Amino acid sequence: MNLATALVDVHVDEGRGERAAIVCDARRLSYQDLQSLVNRTGNALRSLGVEPEQRVAILLPDAPEFIASFLAVAKIGAVAVPCNTLLKADELAHVLNHSRARVLIAGGAGTGEVRMACPALPWLRHYRVVGRPEADELDYAERV
Repeated sequence: MNLATALVDVHVDEGRGERAAIVCDARRLSYQDLQSLVNRTGNALRSLGVEPEQRVAILLPDAPEFIASFLAVAKIGAVAVPCNTLLKADELAHVLNHSRARVLIAGGAGTGEVRMACPALPWLRHYRVVGRPEADELDYAERV
C-alpha cells in the first residue's frame, strides 16, 4: 500500500477525479489535477536520480506544491523530510546533513536560508525552487 495511491489514485480510479482534493486560497485542485502533479513531481525526482529510501527534504509553506511533493516522494519509495519554514540556515544545514537529503524542494521565505546553508551541505545534490530560482537553481515548475 502506497500513501499516494491510498490518498489520491483511488479517488481517480473510482470515478471521483473531478472532486476537490485541495482548496487553498483561490486555487482548487481536483483529485485528477493532484494526481497529475504528484506523478509529474515523482518523475522529475526520478530524473534527478532519486532512488527508493533516499531522502528528499521539503521546505515549503502549506500549499498544493507541499502536498504534491510529499506524496510524490512517497509514491517513488523515497523518504520525505518535511522542514519547518522558520528554520535558520545553520538549523536547516543540521537537518539536511543529519537526514542526508539528496534533493531539497524549497520555496517562499525559506529560499534565502537555503542559499546561505548550501555551502555546508555535502549530501545535497539538487535544489529545486518553487517560485523564482536563481541562475544555478532548478525551477520546480519547469521540470514538473
